Amino acid sequence: MGHPRLARISILALGLALTACAASQDSLRTGAVDPPPARTDALASRAPEPPPLVLVLDDLGFGATVVLDRLPSVRDLESLHYVSGLTRVVLQLPAWPAGWDRLEALARMPLPEDSEYLVIVPGYPPSRAAAEAWNQVGVRVRLIVVVPGPPADRAAILELNSIRALDRVVADMAEPSRAGFERLQRPLSFRVALR
Repeated sequence: MGHPRLARISILALGLALTACAASQDSLRTGAVDPPPARTDALASRAPEPPPLVLVLDDLGFGATVVLDRLPSVRDLESLHYVSGLTRVVLQLPAWPAGWDRLEALARMPLPEDSEYLVIVPGYPPSRAAAEAWNQVGVRVRLIVVVPGPPADRAAILELNSIRALDRVVADMAEPSRAGFERLQRPLSFRVALR
């Protein structure tokens, strides 16, 4: 004979399952179905989120990665020195910083030794000042630019080539093609979202 406590728990679980089944049978018989939640206008009008950008980092050793969706403040940068084993700070920015004044804090508060910034920005640089600002940051930065496809103007490729910190360009394209990127002097990857 089994353990009496185990038998009571089994009977209780069976009773709960039968109760749930009976409740769902009642709603099927009466036709009562909960309506789907109404979408608000903000949700309906929002563009679909792009698929996540998957990065394969070559260093799989011990270390901590801090992820921010904005440029860090001076306070954020000070607190990074207390993160044990910090190897990387990933900044996934919603837009290009306008110029040097937005990036100056990165240069003033360097990361601990053997650490780096991995910065992901969308689109092409909005101005020459935005592109050149990355050349003034004197710390280890690897910049990844995610673009919707080849630029309309080839000058944008020349702007990208002038950024010393540029590590690679990732193009969101339904059909991967180097057309329009021939003058790019950095690695080019593609992200294809099947919808």
